[in-house]
Amino acid sequence: MLDPLLAQFEPIVLGRYKEFRDAHDRLAARARWIHRQAATDKSLLIILGALSATKAVADQLLGAASVTSVVTFAVIGLLTATIAGFDAAFRFENRAGELSGLAAECAASMRELESTWQLFASRSPAWEVGAASASSYDPELSPEERRKEEAKERARVQKQIAEENAKVAEQASQVEGLLNSLNRRLNDIYTRAGKLGVGFSVPAEIRVVSMEEVMPQVGAASWAESSPPSGGGPGGPQPEE
Repeated sequence: MLDPLLAQFEPIVLGRYKEFRDAHDRLAARARWIHRQAATDKSLLIILGALSATKAVADQLLGAASVTSVVTFAVIGLLTATIAGFDAAFRFENRAGELSGLAAECAASMRELESTWQLFASRSPAWEVGAASASSYDPELSPEERRKEEAKERARVQKQIAEENAKVAEQASQVEGLLNSLNRRLNDIYTRAGKLGVGFSVPAEIRVVSMEEVMPQVGAASWAESSPPSGGGPGGPQPEE
């Protein structure tokens, strides 16, 4: 179960993951289309170049003044120059490579976000740590001795929970830093993609995540300020009377 403090980041993490996934799918699809366009242009240039090389043979067979030969090879030359001009102007092959690189950046960011979040999500909440560490008492203890042992146990558990809360707060700060870093990276990807002709209907700048906004109680109220549930986490089974 995810710690309640880190759980407040989950919607933002999922939203950012979806943005990277959508950007990856769109950039990869556009890169494939442009790559096919570049391959088609190169194939046409090869074919037209080969046809142009037969002009000498056509002149011998049809005559240098043949209207058919002149018109045919004029069209071939026009198509060759047009296709070569479009390829040079729009840089299909280079754009396909750059868009593929942007899609790869999105995929790497998705893996980074997923692996980091799974690492944090695998930690047990502080109250679970405290509940799991509870020990049984000697039934032969007197009521006074039992109260002392319970007080020691509560103090030990509270200390352990406080340590776990400190770790969670540190992890939350790391998640905040990761999200803000990914925000800047996504903005950069959108900007570079726009220059390559792939626009995204998103704000000009993705707002930076504020830890005070997402987790206003970090460093103030925490699980350590109250005793852990002896029967489990919030909503868990309570000890019998």
